[in-house]
Amino acid sequence: MVYPRFPVSFWSFGYIKRIGGFTAVMPPLGLAILAALTPSEFDVEIVDENIETINFDVECDVVALSAMAIQEARLFEVADAFRRRGRLVCMGGPICNVLPERCRPHCDVLFEGEGEYTWKQFLADWCEGTHRDHYVQADKIDMRDSPAPRVELLKVDQYRLGCVQTTRGCPFKCEFCDIIVTYGRKVRAKPIAHVIAELQQWADHGVDFVTLADDNLVGDRAYCRQMLRAVADWNRARAVPISLYAEMSVDAVRDPELLELCRQANITEMFLGVETPRKAGLRETLKMQNVATDLVSAVKTIQSYGMVTVAGMIIGFDSDDAAIFEDQYAFLQEAGIPIVMLGLLQAIPR
Repeated sequence: MVYPRFPVSFWSFGYIKRIGGFTAVMPPLGLAILAALTPSEFDVEIVDENIETINFDVECDVVALSAMAIQEARLFEVADAFRRRGRLVCMGGPICNVLPERCRPHCDVLFEGEGEYTWKQFLADWCEGTHRDHYVQADKIDMRDSPAPRVELLKVDQYRLGCVQTTRGCPFKCEFCDIIVTYGRKVRAKPIAHVIAELQQWADHGVDFVTLADDNLVGDRAYCRQMLRAVADWNRARAVPISLYAEMSVDAVRDPELLELCRQANITEMFLGVETPRKAGLRETLKMQNVATDLVSAVKTIQSYGMVTVAGMIIGFDSDDAAIFEDQYAFLQEAGIPIVMLGLLQAIPR
């Protein structure tokens, strides 16, 4: 199982790795889950090109690749290199969900949608010599069927963060976001006992900082409260609490109880989808939850609960002009946001 390297970007984290003393920020959670879904008769190796070199001449039967859109160029190079050597190449992950027609020429087996069911089906078919070249998971999976990742297959000491996903899906309608395309607008939650067990697994491997890898932690407020209370109890029982990183929608600022629970759970960094300080850009892409929010005040309120804020920002809305760069900078300075993921607006292909 191979995860291609990132180009120089926010995701490569080159600006901080030299300071932090780690090789990459977070491991490929999807591949570690896929490994957990693989029957024990298979020998599985996970290779993350962000921390090590790929051996293209390795003896193996199947190569499984996963990537995001930003890894597209390297993904295709890696896939083509393995195929030239006669390896059966499977490809899945976020990029295959939104750009399957671009991925199709570079793999033998294409996976669309979540992989918990289709990966197991492919392996059973492959063992029988009847595997297809295309597997599609149209329905959303039950999160109870998503196993804990095989952390022991990862070079944990090379990463800054561990990863635990508690939910999939987001209730909002932001037109530029592929999350609702991939995971849907109905939030599906993992059993809280599973979340705690996964946190403990990372802690047992010496990890002291874990990202809750949900695209919107607060998409299901009732579940989020219960989960955070359980995490807070688990963390309080530890001699040294685990620090947590999470992502949530800015409108959660209107829920002080939820913010207090974030503090109690020891969430120390929070990624916020701010996008733009201009209301026009928010309205034209249906990010209405931000239109009704004073963004500077919201960020400062979240910071008051002890969380460092990271902002996702976008340039290129129809209403943007050359002054947007100064407006973005002024907002970030006023809000006191130290880390920014800035991207160009792109249309979601699906």
